[in-house]
Amino acid sequence: DIFGGMGADGGVAGAAKDNSGDDIQTEMQLTFMEAARGCTKDFSYSRNESCSACRGTGARNGTALRTCLKCAGKGQIRITQDTMFGRTVRMGICPDCNGKGKIITEKCPDCKGRGYSRKDMKISITVPPGVDNTSYLKKRGLGQASPQGGPSGDLIINFKVAPHRLFTRKNMDLYLDLPIPYATAALGGVIKVPDVEKVFDYTIPEGTQSGTVFTLHGKGIKSKNGTGSLFLRVIVEVPTKLSRDQRKEMEGAVKNFDIRQYDKAKKFSDAMDALYGVTPYSKK
Repeated sequence: DIFGGMGADGGVAGAAKDNSGDDIQTEMQLTFMEAARGCTKDFSYSRNESCSACRGTGARNGTALRTCLKCAGKGQIRITQDTMFGRTVRMGICPDCNGKGKIITEKCPDCKGRGYSRKDMKISITVPPGVDNTSYLKKRGLGQASPQGGPSGDLIINFKVAPHRLFTRKNMDLYLDLPIPYATAALGGVIKVPDVEKVFDYTIPEGTQSGTVFTLHGKGIKSKNGTGSLFLRVIVEVPTKLSRDQRKEMEGAVKNFDIRQYDKAKKFSDAMDALYGVTPYSKK
């Protein structure tokens, strides 16, 4: 099995190789967590499988063959061509035996001379942790059977990973927007936060500002290439509706408003006063 980005294989995955059968390119759907954690899944597909009755030759019992007279069993012939630059000689595939060197004298009754039969396959696939939409898994010899009795091609499974409702992923790192009530931002508190494996308690420091990013090393996606980090971006929220009692409490708190406790507001207020001679924040 080969696992990696498609570019790592030089872009030749799926190309025909010598007399091998064709590769099969297919796709497997994964949830975000299946890709992040790794998993084992049953996978079904159809392939051309070498006919057991004729051993992939297409001839009855695998023996109803004779040597091609045109190429003398070599599968290639010399092709001579006269051009304006003179006579050229090159080797080409024998048209009589299609490069096999043998001619079928009696076709296999099981596969009708094709050398293969169609078969539904079901295999178990182990998905390594950390795969993404650029990853694939190659299963050697599980592609199409060769029509010339050669080795079968490969099965190449490209992964398609669904997005997550909370996480955004970049390589092995995870990003999470963390809304917190304004009171928690001001007073500090404990918030439950998820990572790939579990939910854990995270302490928000007193006076945390909206937009603050906390970096949790080792809390990202784990793979054979290393482990990423989890980045928590704090979004401070204020309530959209207040009850009558809550409003009274809020108004009482505003009376004790001290501009010196707010760094950005203090800088803004000083600039407004210097430039326009007004104070932007008034007490009621």
